[in-house]
Amino acid sequence: MEKRRKLNVELIKFLIGSMLVVGVLMLLGSSLVNNRQYRKLYNDKALEIAKTVSDQVNGDFIEELCKEIDTEEFEQIQKEAVAADDEQPIIDWLKEKGMYQNYERINEYLHSIQADMNIEYLYPGSFQCVSV
Repeated sequence: MEKRRKLNVELIKFLIGSMLVVGVLMLLGSSLVNNRQYRKLYNDKALEIAKTVSDQVNGDFIEELCKEIDTEEFEQIQKEAVAADDEQPIIDWLKEKGMYQNYERINEYLHSIQADMNIEYLYPGSFQCVSV
């Protein structure tokens, strides 16, 4: 009888241990799947936003703007604006080049996208110009 009781206790310990191991493995597996799903969701949302913005922003204007800001003249104006902590020199330069209206329209559009889609990090007002 004593031997049978010890066997039952050992069997219960084994079953509890096995259930704990299986539970931990299931938790890890579901966490990995959940993490992958969230990553896919956020990647899809970012791609969707990027497509929306690219459909509405004039690529020719961005190319023209990139050419203009890749000059020593703009670099000097930008340094002055940063030193004075005042964006007015850049605004004046954009107006002088006839680009301010388009720049401001795009900037406002990006701000509205950011607010409407509840995007935390969208940087309106700073275009990334990259040579391809």
